[in-house]
Amino acid sequence: MILVLGAGGTVGRHLCNELETRGVEYRAAYRDAAKLEAALAEDIDAVEVDLARPQTIKAAMADIERVFMLTAATPQLAELERNAISAALKAGVQHVVKVSVWEADTADYSFARWHAPAEEALAESGLSYCLLRPNGFMQSAAQGMEATVRDHGAFYTPTARAAAAYVDARDVAACASALLVDDPPVPERRVWELTGSEALDAHAVAECLSQAIRKPVRAVEVSASVYRDGLLAAGMPEWMADALVDMSERQSQGGFGRVTEDIETLTGEKPRTLADYFAEVAENFRN
Repeated sequence: MILVLGAGGTVGRHLCNELETRGVEYRAAYRDAAKLEAALAEDIDAVEVDLARPQTIKAAMADIERVFMLTAATPQLAELERNAISAALKAGVQHVVKVSVWEADTADYSFARWHAPAEEALAESGLSYCLLRPNGFMQSAAQGMEATVRDHGAFYTPTARAAAAYVDARDVAACASALLVDDPPVPERRVWELTGSEALDAHAVAECLSQAIRKPVRAVEVSASVYRDGLLAAGMPEWMADALVDMSERQSQGGFGRVTEDIETLTGEKPRTLADYFAEVAENFRN
């Protein structure tokens, strides 16, 4: 059986759908009580897991052979994932697939600094494991633009000229499914760098969105401080706003512009395009 840690998140939700479609037994772990209740109402094998409370992890690991691990961004991420790794080791788990972040082992930005110690803990544990390091998520990028595109026909970024190879969360879930279910995955590798098929700067993203919603959209470059102020005004916690500004600095250095073929290698399918994704969610950008 597979334990899905982070089943309530975007990737986790799609992974559960993938496993359901493939007829694979899984247990969905939720921290959010409402999501847990909804899953139980649908007769899903679901449990409460709070990685800050190790006793909840131990119970969830019963009869588990493989674990998918995705933890919401937080400065405490490494500590939380160490708890999960320890529980997996004690439970005799055979394999762990961890979702990390782009360039976690080499880049100096907040999300990478949070994930790198967790990657190291997994490597030192003796467990069999794989790492998925996705580039920027299409879903996150789109959600961050919706309000200002609706209100002003524009989105604001400190990295208008820096490209990113945005990846769809559904493709990340499909890769995780392949690594969790196929035995063994072919080819066997520890690290998979997941990107879309093209790297786009903000102006290209704006053009792509304009075509999807059939109205002009502009990418407006702003300073890092103005960008941060906008995130805070939208209600984002200060630590997360600082982390996103930090990541934008790394992107401005060209760190997110590389394209790989890892999604196609794992799934046999080309990754979804940003144009296709924008077409699916076009109504979110209209008044």
